[in-house]
Amino acid sequence: MVTRRGWFFASLVGVSSATPAAAFTDAHPQTDTSAETLDAAEFRLGLGRFEAGITDTVMLGTKPLAWVIKVKNLGGKWRFYDNGAHAVSAGVDLYWFNARDFDEDNADVTFYCFPLRATYTYRQSSALRWHVGLSYTAIGTRGGNGGDNDVDFEGVGVVETAVLNPVFEWAVSQKWALLVDASTALFQRASANADQKTQIDAYTTLTLHQDADADLKTGFLGWIAGGFLYSREVFNLRFLLGYGNYPVPVVNFFVPEPIPMFDFDLWWRF
Repeated sequence: MVTRRGWFFASLVGVSSATPAAAFTDAHPQTDTSAETLDAAEFRLGLGRFEAGITDTVMLGTKPLAWVIKVKNLGGKWRFYDNGAHAVSAGVDLYWFNARDFDEDNADVTFYCFPLRATYTYRQSSALRWHVGLSYTAIGTRGGNGGDNDVDFEGVGVVETAVLNPVFEWAVSQKWALLVDASTALFQRASANADQKTQIDAYTTLTLHQDADADLKTGFLGWIAGGFLYSREVFNLRFLLGYGNYPVPVVNFFVPEPIPMFDFDLWWRF
């Protein structure tokens, strides 16, 4: 015989089993494609980067492997709006190196990459999150040959890219979240200007100034991928497999031909 108390208990069990389990990604949400940041005094040490939470809304970081190949870099992120289900952040990175860092005989040219990103996150529930990122990246060169011979060259070149990056994240358990990640180029363009001075003789100098602009986006450029985020205590692994014009990390430049490509990262967060 089933009593009312028995029915009540069975109902509670049914409701509990239909409710998604609280995921680790809920207590410590991923910060790569979302507006989320590390907590104060929290650290992330991984395959590609080292980051630290300065406050609960500000974090700073760097990519140690880039320093190994003599590319200096710093980055930061600020979650400046957080109201319940909605959060917005702004992030900036800077990468730079000089050609003479690799060989003293190279021209005195500095290369830099300057990605900016704004991200909106909608926390639909503890299990479902939607993210929309908008990024702008400038890749540039500045310098010349330093006047080491009769031809003195100085110039500036810039490649600019803007990318829209929507991401869907569904935490299906305490350890696993499914991801759908898409990117499309809003524009890719290049511009350059240069001055070339040629010393013809002791009294004559010829100066040539040149400007050029090019639209590098000749059609639709996009990439879509599916994958997962695995989180267990302090360890995290993200893997994506997709197809399209793959956006190269850091520079955010889309390859011209569609290709299958995977993307992954692993890190420890403590």
